[in-house]
Amino acid sequence: MLKHFLNPPNWFTSASLFCGMYAIVLATGVEGEPNVYRASLMILFAGVFDMLDGRVARMTGRGTDFGIQLDSLADMVSFGIAPAVLLYAWGIHSLGTVGLVGAFVFALCGAFRLARFNCGADGTKHDHSEGLTITMAGATVAAAVMAHAASGRTLVEHPWNVWMLSMILGFLMVSQVPYRSAKSL
Repeated sequence: MLKHFLNPPNWFTSASLFCGMYAIVLATGVEGEPNVYRASLMILFAGVFDMLDGRVARMTGRGTDFGIQLDSLADMVSFGIAPAVLLYAWGIHSLGTVGLVGAFVFALCGAFRLARFNCGADGTKHDHSEGLTITMAGATVAAAVMAHAASGRTLVEHPWNVWMLSMILGFLMVSQVPYRSAKSL
């Protein structure tokens, strides 16, 4: 295990995982009042680290199967669970069980999206991805929360809109809609 701890790409993946975990802590208010804005910021930071880990692996030639699996697990926490908890804490907790189901659907679809990607991954870069990537879905949630906060509103007036956002993003992740990859832009 020491060789995996000392592999530089895994440092960036670990930083992404930390950001996702800290986003959950901030969104739930374990350290005091919930801070959905800072939780959103941590999800976006996780995206930066997620982008860098693959680049560092390619630049250093230190990419491994272990690193690929670690990246997927970190993605599930940072862009699946953390945004689902953020959606729940920010806007749909007032819907009770229905809100919990909406947050769960987002996380479940993210897990399915990652599993489908991992099963079909052949190591080559493609011009299009099948379904919205979990990273982009998580970033969309973070951006929506930050935009809401920037508008000066503190409470979500229409939790059903947030619930619909959760469902739409979830279903886009498991859809077969082709999305352009960063390579093709």
